[in-house]
Amino acid sequence: MEEEESEDELVDTQAHGGGRVWNTTTYKRDRAPDQYELARDTENLFFHTQVQEDAFYGHLVHKVVFKHQRIDWYYMAEYDVMSGLVPRFETLGLRDFLEHKCDWNDTVIRQFYATVEVDMINETLFWMTGKRRYEATFREFATVNELDYDFIITHSHDITDEATLGINDIIRFYEPTRTGIHRVFEKSIGLRHHPAVILKIARTTILPKSGFKDGFVGWHRNFVKHVMDNERMDVVALIMYELLEKKTDFESNIYYAPYIMSLILEKTKFKGHCDVKHTLYRPYKNIPDFINRPLTPFLEGDLQGGVEAPAAPHSQGDGAQAPHHDAHAMPPPPPPPLQPQWAPPPGYFDPYFASMQQSMNTQFQQMQMGFENHFEAYGQQMLNHFESMQHGFQQQLDARFTSFGQHIHDTMYQPMMNRLEHVNTSLHADIDALNDRFDDLTTTDEY
Repeated sequence: MEEEESEDELVDTQAHGGGRVWNTTTYKRDRAPDQYELARDTENLFFHTQVQEDAFYGHLVHKVVFKHQRIDWYYMAEYDVMSGLVPRFETLGLRDFLEHKCDWNDTVIRQFYATVEVDMINETLFWMTGKRRYEATFREFATVNELDYDFIITHSHDITDEATLGINDIIRFYEPTRTGIHRVFEKSIGLRHHPAVILKIARTTILPKSGFKDGFVGWHRNFVKHVMDNERMDVVALIMYELLEKKTDFESNIYYAPYIMSLILEKTKFKGHCDVKHTLYRPYKNIPDFINRPLTPFLEGDLQGGVEAPAAPHSQGDGAQAPHHDAHAMPPPPPPPLQPQWAPPPGYFDPYFASMQQSMNTQFQQMQMGFENHFEAYGQQMLNHFESMQHGFQQQLDARFTSFGQHIHDTMYQPMMNRLEHVNTSLHADIDALNDRFDDLTTTDEY
């Protein structure tokens, strides 16, 4: 009974473990099965299977835990360019969740990632904290993170079931051509105020991203669109889907720490220290040009990427009189024929430029991801190599010290002890001889 009431312990991250060398293929293959449907095959009580233990010690202890932040709504309410978003997020049921604070412990989060299993059908997740296994429902996860689960799942959009929006679907989120503001489609450069702030909020909370910081790609587009159009989203399903995907993803970092920690503190017996602080986030705090630039109103033409309808030509009224000419005068020469000169309306070429930009950005992004994956895998190989070298060096050093100690013992210590023993034996022999002499002396000789 005392064991049941004891606190959950922290995994010793310095303990020896995780001998296997992971790569993208083996990590996905071995981590895919539900580990709790397998028999326990490790003596380490912090894990259920050897795969979980190896994933923790051989991989997850080296991964970055993303520094999630919480939104400072009071800061946003002070600026006209973003104050309108505060009631919008409240209407969508996300305000309390996005400002909810929960500090966390990196080691606890790493153990969670090593042991988590997500059941999307039964809306349940399982994990280990300390030496115990726990479970919780999606509803419990929502409640501890200040989300109204019934509200969130009713008439809401599940982003994970949607195709990511195309370039033509997001043009309306950029500043129109008439503003003269530089735009780069598929990046945050040139976004209008509200879409830009929504994207920043998504990247620090619900849809975190460590790399490609200026990117406006993937589900970030869908998230921005739903917020701009006041459409509810099932963010719990989104987070659970991401946890399930990242369980087998060798390349990704560790995300959702404050939301996971909120659940752990509610469901487990962990009473340890949460040393990583869940700090406030203030969008564009240090970018006065963004804060001071006035909001650009939406016009009908802006929905087509900044194409604005040309002004209607001015015509004379029906009552206008033609000038009087003398019937006998020579008629004036005919005007030279007008050469029609076509000029594209503002924004006409935007879709073409957007398509070209999308292709180029996709290629650059693929190259960037390729380099990141290559160097991360190379870095892991180098780390394993250095650890092997360190282990070998330590073994050689121990052997050298052992040999040196034996040499000292054989060449110095043992001869010295033999010499001392010889001196001791000779001394005792001399003392015995003297005693014999004293015994042979007469009393008179003695005195």
